[in-house]
Amino acid sequence: MSLRRQRRKVFLVLTFLASLMGVVMVSLQQHWQADRREHHKDHQLTDTCLRVRSDTFTQVPGSKTLLINAFREHRTENASIRLLGIVLREEHTQWSRCVFCCQEDGEVVTVAAERTTHPSHYYFEYVTGDFLCQIPFGCNPRYAGLFSGDMDLTNLTLLPVLNQEAPERSSVPLKYTLCMPTMFNRYNNVLQFVQAMELYQLLGIQKAIIYKTSCSAIMETVLQYYSSNVSFETFMSDLEKTHGENVNFYFPNNVFPQEEMEENSSYDRPEWKHLPGTNLLMHMLREEDNSGYNTGKLVLDPRSVLQMEVHSVVRHFPGGRTERIQPDLGRLFHIRRKKDSKLKRSDLIRDEGLLKVAQTLVEKVNHALYYMGLNTATGLPPH
Repeated sequence: MSLRRQRRKVFLVLTFLASLMGVVMVSLQQHWQADRREHHKDHQLTDTCLRVRSDTFTQVPGSKTLLINAFREHRTENASIRLLGIVLREEHTQWSRCVFCCQEDGEVVTVAAERTTHPSHYYFEYVTGDFLCQIPFGCNPRYAGLFSGDMDLTNLTLLPVLNQEAPERSSVPLKYTLCMPTMFNRYNNVLQFVQAMELYQLLGIQKAIIYKTSCSAIMETVLQYYSSNVSFETFMSDLEKTHGENVNFYFPNNVFPQEEMEENSSYDRPEWKHLPGTNLLMHMLREEDNSGYNTGKLVLDPRSVLQMEVHSVVRHFPGGRTERIQPDLGRLFHIRRKKDSKLKRSDLIRDEGLLKVAQTLVEKVNHALYYMGLNTATGLPPH
């Protein structure tokens, strides 16, 4: 059977790692606040228009806010620039101003910035945020920046404005990107990570973003393999064909307690015994969630999102919506300790959805481990 036909039959499974959550967070707001322009004609600058960088983070003068990127916002009624960043919640950067480099001669224009921060912060000091600024008449900014407090051009760094042209939707290729939070404290859940990455490839992810601060040596080997040897294809268009465009997908949470494991399972693979980490295929019992909280995960089309929280879209752009995925089409697996410690094994629900792709998953995991140099039991590459 061809890979394409196999993938069409794949039961859509989103695997939620115990300490790695696939999260795509977009915080967008449509309203803008126009303000007077300030022209600094005395700063006739070169074509680079102040200092221009493309670093991962750029600090905003006068604050602890870190900017990530600047984009031309084509979805608002008035032409605008949106800067994405990481914001210290207690700072009053809502009074910040955007700085635009408008023309080739280096004219600098400033306008008021409207700040929107992620509404769910879970008591962390920093949150994701964005700054929306209306583009003044006659300005076509190639670079943009932000400052808070007194303006000092000598310490200001600008970012290139991306997404300058508004492409037709039909010309934009589908990009299915997986985002994971930080790997920390010498992360070493190797087996579960490899299983999850192979599952995501079955689902068709095209790109994975992993934030690594600390991991074990064996985990480093795994990361090097996936960063160098993996080519992703797309599968999510099957969902879009069913539900239409401008749609987001919500997958309800399913907790499979890590304390409860299968007995005498054929998926307790001897070739995986030496690997640290959890075997997803050994957890088929899940808790019934009666909490009423929406703690699932999302697959997002950012063009349809106005503002969101961690687990839900708060506001859609006109025409956008979120569809709740039913368990016969897709399921999210969350391997973690019991949420309700009073539950006995007999209280749990048997759920073998993951076994629909188990044999294919075993083959793909063994193939990956062989080329990582972590599965040399047979001496030959698996088929």
